Amino acid sequence: MSPTDETGQVLTETTSSDNQLYRAGAVAAVLGVAIQVVRQASDRFHPTSDPSNPTVAFADYAAHEHWVVAHLIEFLGFVLIFGALVVLSWRMRAGRAAGWAVLGAAGAVTSLTLAAALQAVDGIVLKVMVDRWAEAPAESQESLFAGAYAVRQIEGGLLAMFVFGLGLTVLIYGIALIIDEEAPNWLGVLGIAAGPLTVVLGIALALDPFGETTGHAGSMGLLVGIGFLGNLLAFLWIVLVARFLLRSARRRPAHHPESKIPALEEDGTRSGEDHGSV
Repeated sequence: MSPTDETGQVLTETTSSDNQLYRAGAVAAVLGVAIQVVRQASDRFHPTSDPSNPTVAFADYAAHEHWVVAHLIEFLGFVLIFGALVVLSWRMRAGRAAGWAVLGAAGAVTSLTLAAALQAVDGIVLKVMVDRWAEAPAESQESLFAGAYAVRQIEGGLLAMFVFGLGLTVLIYGIALIIDEEAPNWLGVLGIAAGPLTVVLGIALALDPFGETTGHAGSMGLLVGIGFLGNLLAFLWIVLVARFLLRSARRRPAHHPESKIPALEEDGTRSGEDHGSV
């Protein structure tokens, strides 16, 4: 009978390198979430101006001294989070959820790719455009504003696709955790709850990325509110995934079969010698 920890989680055999990977994944998940929480709570990362008013928003973006660095740090947070999810897939590679874990890893890589494109457009290209618009003479500002506005629409599309993909990825991992023999069911249930709600946010952002049409009021405001709840649940879920990875690192180290081969050969030699001496 396999040993369990105080919570009832099965402590199966693993290697020391696996345990190191699980610990690294847990730390990455927590640091990634911390970066994203600070990013959303602080205007040092992103101005708090009304996104539905592009003129005011662009002026704030142009005045932001650390815009590019802030977005690179934000991308680092995504790298840490999705890296941790790939570690989670590795953790489930040998069980019944192996197929779902592969799909989850594919979703994590796709989401990270979208995050990179989003930060490149929002954090670098848009900053160049709004700086040129803010510094240009009055007769050139209209055309430069139109260019910056066009770049912002690309940002909105990437943002919607990223959030939508993130929700699907969390949902897939939730299903995988439910199927996995060793993961706690409640962790999978939380992922299954957070994923679709985050998908709702992605749909709302696809319909009106910056609230310029609806002001994110009425039914659209309801969709956005539901989506942000899913976003918060997704952050909580990722932190709890870190906890699961840490507990996984406490599993018993496996004894490599190859370490037994010399001993078996030695026993065989001795056995032959014994027979020869009879």
